[in-house]
Amino acid sequence: MIESVCAVLTRPRGEEKSVLGLRLAWATHMAGLGTSLLCLEDGVYNLLPGPGYPVEMLLNFIKESGRTLAVASSLAQRNLDPSQLVEGVEVIEEAEVAGLMEDHQAALFF
Repeated sequence: MIESVCAVLTRPRGEEKSVLGLRLAWATHMAGLGTSLLCLEDGVYNLLPGPGYPVEMLLNFIKESGRTLAVASSLAQRNLDPSQLVEGVEVIEEAEVAGLMEDHQAALFF
């Protein structure tokens, strides 16, 4: 049985795949699975504040202790500063991604 999941968002906010990734992270976390949400490439745009259902879901995920991470190089390539992200996002280096994947039994990419 799978006990931990890493949802990886690579698509920007506004795309259906990103919303599906957020919903998966929320659902698995609330079902008691160890869940992390990793945003890289254009997926880091999902971590910006703003109105709407996806941001509300992200904030609820974080509020309920869902681990949310952003890759520093993805932020830098898009001229985003970590201070621009919603509160509660952990910034990691690209070299840490492989270890994060190894820490979870399943990884799903959106």
